Amino acid sequence: MNKLGPDPSHVKAQPQISSQQAGAEQKKLGPRVPTANIFKNSLIARGKIDTLCFHDDTFLTRFLEELEMVQKSEEKLNLDDSQWEDIHVVTGALKMFFRELPEPLFPYCFFEQFVEAIKIQDNATRIKSIRSLVKKLPRPNYDTMKILFEHLQKIAAKESVNLMSTQSLGIVFGPTLLRPEKETGNMAVHMLYQNQIVELMLSEYSKIFGSEED
Repeated sequence: MNKLGPDPSHVKAQPQISSQQAGAEQKKLGPRVPTANIFKNSLIARGKIDTLCFHDDTFLTRFLEELEMVQKSEEKLNLDDSQWEDIHVVTGALKMFFRELPEPLFPYCFFEQFVEAIKIQDNATRIKSIRSLVKKLPRPNYDTMKILFEHLQKIAAKESVNLMSTQSLGIVFGPTLLRPEKETGNMAVHMLYQNQIVELMLSEYSKIFGSEED
């Protein structure tokens, strides 16, 4: 078995966090749907992924200020403007977009199925099970997911420079892309599975998103 990240069996359950608290910010921007178009002709796809993890001492302040502007501007934002050359702001906006979807990119009804699939011991069977679930996703979710993971693969390929491995990307995007509809006391364990699902899908991208003949 190829091990993905930490072993969830060693993690203790954490106190429950109210879904109302978690979704407080989500209500600000109203309903949204996943769409592959958010990547087309944007700085997200052509950003400086080599330097994704590097920033100076003033980064946090500038990031928060510019990210707030991105949020308020919404679709009117011109990403070709030189003020958006800081890739951290654009990627922060991307993560915010997915976090604030009314339903995660991995729909709620699929959450437990993906968790059960990642628990499978045999790696080949596990990949096959994840692939089968991905193919069953609604078309907008599938198309968006395929483009997103293709881009994250490019980031992982620059790990020696930007320090973002598939495991690191799983930690960053796992809880954002898939989560249970109702949080339980198993939140910490769920988070490890969420991370591992994203990590596996990045590591085995061609097998999961490729054609049947691949």
